[in-house]
Amino acid sequence: MRPKPLLYPKDKSEKTRVVLAFQSGLRLMVTAVPAREFADEFAADFRLPPQKFEAVFGRGTATSDYSFVRNVYEFTPTKMHHWSFSTGVHYREQVVLMVKSTMLVKAADTGIFCVQNHDYRGFQQGASEARPDSIVLDLYSGDDHFDIIFLQKDYQSGAGVTQPQINRVVQSLRRATPVEAATLTK
Repeated sequence: MRPKPLLYPKDKSEKTRVVLAFQSGLRLMVTAVPAREFADEFAADFRLPPQKFEAVFGRGTATSDYSFVRNVYEFTPTKMHHWSFSTGVHYREQVVLMVKSTMLVKAADTGIFCVQNHDYRGFQQGASEARPDSIVLDLYSGDDHFDIIFLQKDYQSGAGVTQPQINRVVQSLRRATPVEAATLTK
């Protein structure tokens, strides 16, 4: 029996999230995220113009969510300039680490990995062999971003979702052609 997809938000005509619940207990949640979500959110919340945003988070981060996430994930406490006399450097590095701590899900404790295919590149939070309750994929192209979350807390498979299965999902993703996209919105 095919799973009945649940579409969200329920109160809006434009749906951005689908949840698929399988008989095995595995659930998949796929969310379309607006392009430049991070830069736009920070610009609004902290009144940061693009050049200041890039001064804090690195080159290209005001126009690319992938660049923003990559720069944040790659920054670690060992990369801090502890002996710098510039308070600006200390402030910038503390902000990056604070933002990083809010972006990571619990599964990231088992690892953060780069994933990509022909159209998308991004990150996987969670090592499949550790069988965390969820594994999160954040995938980016030049003009869109989406998340896939494998919710396996109730999944009846002892092994859980395997890395080859995750890789198969990533490799099978492709951008819809304009004709396909038009038929999906009707």
